[in-house]
Amino acid sequence: MYIIIVGGGRVGYYLARALLDEGHEVLIIEKNATISET
Repeated sequence: MYIIIVGGGRVGYYLARALLDEGHEVLIIEKNATISET
């Protein structure tokens, strides 16, 4: 499944990791450039 997560904070990050571990494709959309650099 292809999943889009809006918000790359702590919850978005852990949600993305969990979904990736289950084999899903994940895209995170984050408006704060400093968060998206890490």
